[in-house]
Amino acid sequence: MGLQAVKTCACLQDSSLYFKTKLCYPKFTLFDLVTKEASFYWLDETNADLQASTFASILADVLMRNFLQDVNNLKPIVIYSYGCTYQNRNSTMANALLSLSYQYKLIIAYTRL
Repeated sequence: MGLQAVKTCACLQDSSLYFKTKLCYPKFTLFDLVTKEASFYWLDETNADLQASTFASILADVLMRNFLQDVNNLKPIVIYSYGCTYQNRNSTMANALLSLSYQYKLIIAYTRL
C-alpha cells in the first residue's frame, strides 16, 4: 500500500488564483499480491484529510470487505508499506490493525519496505 503523488485540481493560467483555489486529490493505492487486484482511493480535501485516521479507516475497510468475510477460512495477513509516518508508522494504524486482529482472532504482520 502507499500514497501516490498528490494531484491538484483546476488548471488555471493565473498563478495567484491557482494557489488560492487549488484542491488537492491524494491517491491511496492498495495491491493484493495473491489476486493481483488493486484498490484505489481518490480523496479530496472536502471529505478527507491526510491524517493517520483516514488511512487506518481505508485499510480496515479493505481488509474487512476483501479478506475477513469468511470467518471460517481466515489466513494470516501480511501488509507491506513504505515508511511514511503519518500514513503508516503510527499508533493510530497500529491500534486499528490490533483491533481487527483481536476481533477476528487473526495474525496481521505489518512490514515496512
